[in-house]
Amino acid sequence: MHTVIGIRSAKPNHREVDDANNPTPSVWFDSWRQLAGLLSDENRALSRTPRTLEGYGLVKLHRSSPGIPALD
Repeated sequence: MHTVIGIRSAKPNHREVDDANNPTPSVWFDSWRQLAGLLSDENRALSRTPRTLEGYGLVKLHRSSPGIPALD
């Protein structure tokens, strides 16, 4: 399974193209800054961020030991 990430265009009436070279994103962010903020070292240290990433289908959480999630 592949997840395609897209950044929404700030241009009004901008239409996304769906073809073999540019598949339609399944996860959208409003800006690169928003995506970078989610992936920052500080956010990844918080338990809610891995769960958010799992919700987007970007990672899968597995317990490696009691109470400690591991990312794939």
